[in-house]
Amino acid sequence: MSARDRLISATVAQLRRFGVAGTSVSGILEDSGLARRTLYLNFPAGKPE
Repeated sequence: MSARDRLISATVAQLRRFGVAGTSVSGILEDSGLARRTLYLNFPAGKPE
């Protein structure tokens, strides 16, 4: 699974568990096991992506 796919899967899991208000970048990174830099490398445009 690519880093991008891991980030997306972790995001979906966080949203299902905690909802929009409870989902955080830190939680997504913890669930995915990836570094913050990897997030920004895979989604350089931020929220629009």
